[in-house]
Amino acid sequence: MVYNIFFFNEEIFVGFSTDLRTAVLSFIDLGNSVKLACQTFSVSRSSVQRWRNKQSNTGVLHAKPREKIPYKFDIDTLKAYLDEHPDAHLSEIAPQFNMTISGVSKALSRLKITRKKKPRNIKKEMK
Repeated sequence: MVYNIFFFNEEIFVGFSTDLRTAVLSFIDLGNSVKLACQTFSVSRSSVQRWRNKQSNTGVLHAKPREKIPYKFDIDTLKAYLDEHPDAHLSEIAPQFNMTISGVSKALSRLKITRKKKPRNIKKEMK
């Protein structure tokens, strides 16, 4: 399968190449069946249907730009923050890096850093 990833004005274009889309639709226009086109080019029937609708409605076949760029953070900055704030909870870390709590949790698990899930029970420690 052919995928193109383009960076243009901080937008990411991801999907099948326009050349492949054009080739598939031209193959169908020559009288071949949609099923044969899907098997020949290894694309799904729903993709072909979307491309046909897009071409008839808008006249273009290029991929739609994604609305958001995947956010990446600096690992060293996260480690430094955790060194300065060792007792910080996920809900306190997330706003500092403009991330969600689950995103911070996944980042910490990738770094093999474990965090406490709830405050310790002081009564147990006093016994």
